[in-house]
Parts: sequence; C-alpha cells; structure tokens
Amino acid sequence: MAKRHRPLPAPRPPAVRATATTVPAAAQAWQRGTRHFKHSDLPATIAAFREAVRLDPRFVAAFIDLGACLLETHDLAGAQAAFASALALAPDNLLALENLGTLWVQLGNFGEAVACLERVHKLKPADSTTLANLEIARAQLQATAVLSFPPAALPALPGAARIALCLIARNAAQHLPALFESVRTAVDEILLVDTGSTDATVQLALQAGARVEHFAWIDDFAAAKNFALQHTTADWVLHLDADMALAPGHGYKLRRTVASGLADAYTLLVQSPHDNGNIETVAHAWLFKNGPHARFSGAVHEQIYSQLRAAGVEPLRTDILAHHFGYLTAADRQQRKDRDLHILEQISAGSAAADNPLNHFYLGRVYFGLGRHIEATSELRQYLEIANLSWRMRANASHLLAESLNAAGQAEAALAVCAEYTRLFAHDRISWTAAGQLYLSLAMHTDAVAAYERALAAAPAAGAEGIVVELSPATLLVQLGRALCGLQRWAAAAVQLGAAVAAGDASAATALALGHALRVSDAASAALGPLQTAIAAHPADARLQRELGLALLAAQQPGAAVPVLERARELAPLDADVLNDLGAAYANANQLLPAVRAFGAALKLAPHNSQALHNLGALLMQSGEEAKAEVFLRQARQMEARVRT
Repeated sequence: MAKRHRPLPAPRPPAVRATATTVPAAAQAWQRGTRHFKHSDLPATIAAFREAVRLDPRFVAAFIDLGACLLETHDLAGAQAAFASALALAPDNLLALENLGTLWVQLGNFGEAVACLERVHKLKPADSTTLANLEIARAQLQATAVLSFPPAALPALPGAARIALCLIARNAAQHLPALFESVRTAVDEILLVDTGSTDATVQLALQAGARVEHFAWIDDFAAAKNFALQHTTADWVLHLDADMALAPGHGYKLRRTVASGLADAYTLLVQSPHDNGNIETVAHAWLFKNGPHARFSGAVHEQIYSQLRAAGVEPLRTDILAHHFGYLTAADRQQRKDRDLHILEQISAGSAAADNPLNHFYLGRVYFGLGRHIEATSELRQYLEIANLSWRMRANASHLLAESLNAAGQAEAALAVCAEYTRLFAHDRISWTAAGQLYLSLAMHTDAVAAYERALAAAPAAGAEGIVVELSPATLLVQLGRALCGLQRWAAAAVQLGAAVAAGDASAATALALGHALRVSDAASAALGPLQTAIAAHPADARLQRELGLALLAAQQPGAAVPVLERARELAPLDADVLNDLGAAYANANQLLPAVRAFGAALKLAPHNSQALHNLGALLMQSGEEAKAEVFLRQARQMEARVRT
C-alpha cells in the first residue's frame, strides 16, 4: 500500500545562536523579534525581523527566522524568498536548507526538495528528522512518475480481484452505450444509480447487464456517489461519469494496473475536449480498493483524494485515459456553470459553508466563467488563505486569481500574483503557461517569450492532482510564436510556428501566422508549401488565400498570385485589402487595366485606404496620367499623416 506522509517541521525561530551581524541596530531589531516571538506576537516578530534584514542585508540568521515566521502565517512566497536570501549569503547553512527543503515538499517541487535535503543529510548524516523528510521527498518524486501497462488482455487468474463500475446517471441514454462498451474488458459488474431519469437510461443499463438502484436527488453529487459505493461488494471500484468512456484498449491497462498490486488506489486521466480547441485535463483517483474509507465529499466537484489520504492511501498515477464529453459545446459548459452556481451558492449561504473550503475555489471558478470577476477574486482570495492546500490546487487558484484580476482591470495586481506563483511553482508547466497567457494579453511580449520557453522546458503536468487546462506542446509553440511576432522577431517566430505545424497543429490560424512570419522575414518561397497544405484543408478561408497570394507576390510570382487573390476576392468580396492586393498582383504581372479596376473597387469599399490610394496613384503615374496620379498620391499622403498623428 502506498502511504502518504507529511514532512516533519523544520526548526522554527528563534534559533539559539549568535546574531552574526556587525550592525548594532540590526542586532537590536533581531533581539526585539525574539522577545515578541516568546510572547506569541507573530506580526510584531515578523516586523522586527524584516527591520533586521533591512538594516543588514547580509544578516543570515534574521533571514532564516523571518522565513520560518512567514511559514507560520502561511506566506509561502515570502518564506521561500527569505530562505533563498539566506542561502545566497551562506549556501551551506543547515537551517536554511532544511526549511527550504521542507517548504519545497509542500509546494510540490520534489526535485528541489531532494536536492536541498540531500545537502543537509550530507552535512548532518545522523539527523533523523532530515533523513525522514528526505525519504518523503524522494517517495513523492518517485510518485510523480506515471505507471503505464500495455493495453493487452490479461490471462485469467484464479482469485483475481473483482472490479465494479459504479456511476450515477440521469437522462444519459445518449452516452451510455459508448461507456458500457468501453469498460467491457475492464470490469466484472456495473452498478448504475439513477437519480431521476425520464429517458431510456434505466432500460439501457438493464439491457447491458447492469444492476440499477434509485436515489432521490438532493443537489449533492457526493451523497449520490457514496450511495452507489454502499451498494457494491466488489473488491475494487472504477468510478466514471455517465458521459465518459475509456480510451480504446485502456480497459486492459486498467486490469493490469489493479493486478500489479502496487497501490490501493490509482488516478485516471480524464480529458474533456471543448469545441474551442481547449482540452481540460484532470487526474481523478477513481480506481480504488473498495472499503468504508473510500468515500466522496463535496456536493459539487466532489472529490475523494482527501478521504483516501486520511486513510493512509496515496494514489499512484497512471496513463489510463477516459474521455469526457460533457463540456464539448458552449451550451454544455453554460448549463454546468448554472447548475454548479445554484448548488455552490446554496452551500455558501448555509450553516455548513465553513466545512466546505473547497467551495471557495469552485465558486470563484464559476464566477469567472460567468464574467463576474470581482466576485471571483473575492472567493479565490479566501480559498488561498487556507493553510493546508495541496500545491496543485494552490497553483490553480493563483492562476485563476491573476486572470480574474486582469479581467477586472487590475493588471498590476494580476502581475504581482503571477510573479508570486512563478517563483513558488517554478517547476510547473501550467504556471508558466498561465504566466505566458497573462503577459501576452498585456502585450508584454518579451516576458511572454520567456514564460513560454520555461513552459516548454518543464515536464508535462498530466497526472497532476486538480484540474489543469494543459496546452499541448504544439499550442505552446504557437503561443511562443505569437509572442515572437509581437516582438517582430519574424524568423524566430517562423521556427516555432513551423515546429507547431510539424507537431500536428493543422489550424488555419497557425498556418496563416507561419506564412506571414516567413514572408516578412524574406523567406516567402518557404511559406508557399505550408500555406498550400493549409488551403487544401481549409479551401474556403479567404485569409489563407490572401496570404498565399502575398507570398507568391513576394516570391516574384505575380502571375501565380493573380488567380489565388481572385479566389480570395470571391470568398471575401467586401474586403478592400484583398482587392488592393489583387490590384498589386495584376500590376506586377503587367495587366494594368485589371489592376486599375481592382484598386478602384478597393477604394469604393474603403475610400480612405491609403495603400490603395498610393498604388492607384503610382499606376497612373506609370501610365503617364500625372495629374490624376497626383490627386490619389496626395490623398494617400494625407491619410498616412492622419494615421501617424
């Protein structure tokens, strides 16, 4: 059985040692802080230690004691900064290393934790507390590995564990056939708890050989799911929602996982595709040994992690994948937001609100999705005040808080939160991704480039506890390319966008950005292939047709550009820029009359289009119609002057 352990606390202030400062005022401030600490006045203690390090920025002991006190107030970012300052001054300071190592365990940065604690163990090999914390950090680092068994049938073994699929459902008839087929190789029985269906849900379940129980709905998902758990005697339980299905072959993987005996619970990856291209991923501990310890909590966004861990069960991660189809359309997502808001607000208004701190996170999430950003900010701040949050959920809430603040017009506060979470969770791909998105939305392109580069260098977050919307490597490359375009680093942008296409991004938007970046970086010929491939997949996209025409023009192929831009005009007949480009293609192909017509048509649609005015003027000048030409050229100069001012 995989057991979960918490790190033992590192030494707390004040340390009994010399103050090690040559600044008398700093020593006095530190001594004042130790007196306040003895009287349990933590705010005054922190203020005094802050004063000490201000007066002597090389005061190692004061930095350590400040960090330890900040840990007591759950100011994790402040504590991390204080311990890091101490180690910058004294790299082998045992107290700083111990404190920072245990803090990294809390923050989920197990690699850094192991590095810190191994240094402490090397310097102090006989210390049992350090060794215990080092073993915890190593175990947690190992637990981040993802188990993967082959998707092949397992030979029948005598005494093999029986596995039951337990689910709740209401009006899920459209999804159940796919679900039941997907678990056919994974489970020995199916128990469906119906919460009030009016469609064929119950009939389909019975036809599939499932046992059906009924539960009167009380706006509480955990209650319904626990009712299901109470009605199965199987050795193991697989829980899925009714609108899910295991990936092909993953039923065999599930069987092999249970048979391995490596743990008493495992996580599944649940991926919810959205029609906007996002994929929301969450690791749920939904494969577990049956027993009274395994129960859900939470009326909505119910979870089972805390109950398993309270029983000493640490779920191991797997790559077993379930597809979730309940968030596919905007209408689906809105319906779930409305449902969740109803239940969460009922809980918040009730007497049990204090017992459900996780509701603050989910209520903040729903408020954000509904555009109620100030309310989202309030709920998320309350959630982040909770002391014993998992690092993943603290990171998730911090990302959403920054996004909410930015959406509420508080960009400076959003950037402050972003700076804090990237410092605390510097190992986390999702944190750097969130930072990149924030920077990009604020046109901070240099910072966005750095953030996306860090995200691409970090390990994937798949399997992380808590919901993550993880961008694929291809999407991260696109975002990095967009940030580079914002800096007009066209050649570098083209490299990243090209890598995104090679990684499987077949979207018109990415092909368009790649074509543009190649064209303006004097590599127009290289843009032709990707644009032609994209047009084959998106033949009615006028933007792609236009960009291909411009690339052909830049590659000195005006004759080839003409039919492409004519096609763009058919697709976007009211786009003056397309007509202007078509005119340029005709002019470069020495077809002056069609060129004049195209420029004239562009000006009918947009009389103040300076580029069309200039092009028509230049063409008339070339034809010897100088007086006419000067009229258009003068208007073009006036329009350009207005734009500049």
